Amino acid sequence: MMQEDDLWKSPEFQEGLAAYERAKEQDDGNYPNADMLGCIADYYDGLGRTDEAIAIADLALDLYPGSGAPLYFKGRVALHHNDDPKQAETYSNQIVDKNSIDYLLLKLDILLYENKTTEAEAFLKEVYGRLPDDQRDPCAEMIASMYLNYDHTPEAKAWLARSSEKKEHSYRLEECRIAENEKDYALAEKIMQQLIDEQPYNDDYWNRLGTIQMQAEAYERALESSEYSLAINPDNDATLTMKGKALVELKRYDEALDFYQRYQQKNPDDMKGELSLGIILTNLERYDEAVMHYQKAQRLAEDTAEGLDQIYIGMAQALSKLQRADEAMSYIDKLAELDEVEDTEVCTERFRVMLETHWPVEEVAAYMEQALGTYLFGKSWQGCFLFYLFGKTAYECHNYALCYGLFQRMSMLTDKIPKWYLGFSYYAICSKLMKSEDEFKKALRLACRMNPAEAKEVLGDRFPDDVPPESYYDYYLEWEKQNGEYSEEDDE
Repeated sequence: MMQEDDLWKSPEFQEGLAAYERAKEQDDGNYPNADMLGCIADYYDGLGRTDEAIAIADLALDLYPGSGAPLYFKGRVALHHNDDPKQAETYSNQIVDKNSIDYLLLKLDILLYENKTTEAEAFLKEVYGRLPDDQRDPCAEMIASMYLNYDHTPEAKAWLARSSEKKEHSYRLEECRIAENEKDYALAEKIMQQLIDEQPYNDDYWNRLGTIQMQAEAYERALESSEYSLAINPDNDATLTMKGKALVELKRYDEALDFYQRYQQKNPDDMKGELSLGIILTNLERYDEAVMHYQKAQRLAEDTAEGLDQIYIGMAQALSKLQRADEAMSYIDKLAELDEVEDTEVCTERFRVMLETHWPVEEVAAYMEQALGTYLFGKSWQGCFLFYLFGKTAYECHNYALCYGLFQRMSMLTDKIPKWYLGFSYYAICSKLMKSEDEFKKALRLACRMNPAEAKEVLGDRFPDDVPPESYYDYYLEWEKQNGEYSEEDDE
């Protein structure tokens, strides 16, 4: 079974695509067969040209009524573009060959979409056995891939094991997906490295490797993989954005901006690209430019509503930095109207705007106590979480006294919550700034024990690079024993 990216690059597909475009231009009726037209419809859909893709599928059905590939394509459009499983079912019933892979995969897609896993397995047992022997291995891989699309990893593993083509790239790529789903990034990376050894000039493989490394938070390695991918194919859109993301994670925002701008020049109507540009420009403190990109992202998102939460937060933060408080608050109000956004997130972003635009202290305090009171009543975890969010926000707004007070109050609640792990690093650093040595040591010990990752992020610049965050507390005690009490002058 050939993966999509490999299929689009194959001579067979390129010849079929050229034949379709030539027949369309000359209107001579010499179109490719139904299977190829179905593939071409997929290709156009992948380019975001869904209307054209549907027209190609309709053409295929005019020429070859009841054929599987175009009906499979139209069924997936009905399912995943239009959220219409009944229409998808109609298309599946129109497929003439009920023993075909197209029929099997479309029916499976519908059943999994409707969360009918038991029915899906029963259906597969019935239809899979009717397939010709030479189709069973590739079909098993396709079934595994479909299960992975719905995060059904155990079923995917079981179906992939049915294939005997274990050395084929298609099989190993599905193995890689399974490893990713199981968060075994070391195994996933190993598989991709082996595939790259066999095809070192496959830019999509290098991009896939980088994506895995991004998931493993190995950003420097991901950056290196992206550079190999772009050296092979400078126009690989997926790699342009992946490299941009890696640079953002490494806080190399100027470089990230260049790559996202390159991507957006090629894809001017990509909402996610505009959103990313807004975020990067916000980090570069170019707030007026950030607002323009957020506004464009908002216009592009209006039809699907995808990403509106991030757009509204980004707009509020940029406008807040520009001291346009009323406009910033209007976006927080929009954020509050989104069903998928938690109340705690709305409260936090409203709190941020109030701090950054210098609302009167008494108004900030009143809002803070009102919000905290809502969540503290019978909701200890939510209350602690809001203390954490407010405290972290105060820290980011350089209001260290407020941050200290919030985390001090949070610490009075955390003893009642098993395995609470958030915010101790912020409490530690603000305790130090407030010259409360006992609180600093207590918070530092908890930070190292409960959340080393947060300790590294917040406190890492105060400790040598070779000291693991789990050991910051012990290191500090030893340092103090040798040098006397730590003071702010030691930071200089």
